[in-house]
Amino acid sequence: MVMDNASYHSFQIDKPPIASNRKAVIKDWLITKGETPGDDLLKADLLAMVKQHTSRWPHRYEIDNIASGHGHKVVRLPPYPSQYNPIELMWSQVKQYVAKKKNFNMSDLKPLVSEALHQVTEENWKKAVNQQGLFNRKIFHEI
Repeated sequence: MVMDNASYHSFQIDKPPIASNRKAVIKDWLITKGETPGDDLLKADLLAMVKQHTSRWPHRYEIDNIASGHGHKVVRLPPYPSQYNPIELMWSQVKQYVAKKKNFNMSDLKPLVSEALHQVTEENWKKAVNQQGLFNRKIFHEI
């Protein structure tokens, strides 16, 4: 399965603490990972330990576990390159269609978006997916 990095696709299991967490929370997390942070360490030192620990073990995502349990592998798109995500090209087409209709009220928006979505054809999808050919060969060889 190919996914972007939207937050609702990327709920982390056992998310590491961050700088805004209290020192005690950071220390407790490190202890659950088998680390023994001393009482004299500063918050910055604890965060450095967190970084060192997380560099050894990659993030684990709930959706990856669910997919794996059903025999699938999740491949994540790199952040932000919408040109590598065909659905983003389709949304762009929809937004362009709506933008061309310059004089409309908010009450017209829902029917206008529905009209724009009906303009997206199977041929549009094929073209968008085929544009990904080079990208697909580079990224999906690991599958």
